[in-house]
Amino acid sequence: MVFLATFAMLFSAFAPGSPVLAQGREGDPAPMPFPAAPRRADPASRVLAERQVENLPAGALFWRLERFASAPQAEEASGAYGLAFTDSAGGAWTATLGSSAGFADVGPLSPVVASAYLLRVTEVTAPRGSTSPVVTHPGTAAIYVLSGEMCIRTAAGLARIPTGQAGLAPAADTALQASSCGAAHLRALVLSVTDADRPFTSPAQFPQPARAPQAPGRESPGYEPVNPY
Repeated sequence: MVFLATFAMLFSAFAPGSPVLAQGREGDPAPMPFPAAPRRADPASRVLAERQVENLPAGALFWRLERFASAPQAEEASGAYGLAFTDSAGGAWTATLGSSAGFADVGPLSPVVASAYLLRVTEVTAPRGSTSPVVTHPGTAAIYVLSGEMCIRTAAGLARIPTGQAGLAPAADTALQASSCGAAHLRALVLSVTDADRPFTSPAQFPQPARAPQAPGRESPGYEPVNPY
């Protein structure tokens, strides 16, 4: 009880209107403000190119990413399933969706079935440690990391894509969360194929795993996210 009474006295001493919080006398030094907590920047994304198509090439699908010396050359090389674009660093590219698996191709992509399809190239930038919300996409994508490292978390685990490497996003409607988990600022190209009639992203939650019975008096820790660092 002595401890509780002492705690109550300390609390009341810092309550609004108490002498401790009253304005200082003339000549007193100004109180030092509490430093503001640093704000972590969120990931940012920018659509570089997109087009809608009614059908997809037959067979297993791959994205082919090619770099060109100039934007006109990239535009000339793009075909019916190609997207020409320029990234934030001035690089000229084409991303072409096709059914052939060559040296520069990324795939095969998970199947997407829809009445119309949206082909899109998005550039994602994010400082180290930033994390996206948990979302689903009505399709799938290939990812090429230009700098930094991207981590993609799903209920099945964590995948890492380092600089200069490509990876695949999970199948349509899979809950996922992306983060910048490398030592440098993340910059990546996301080449996606989605259902054109549905929202490009939707909020989601990871499924809760089955919990083992807990001993009386003990609380289950619940679902803990995977730490990408």
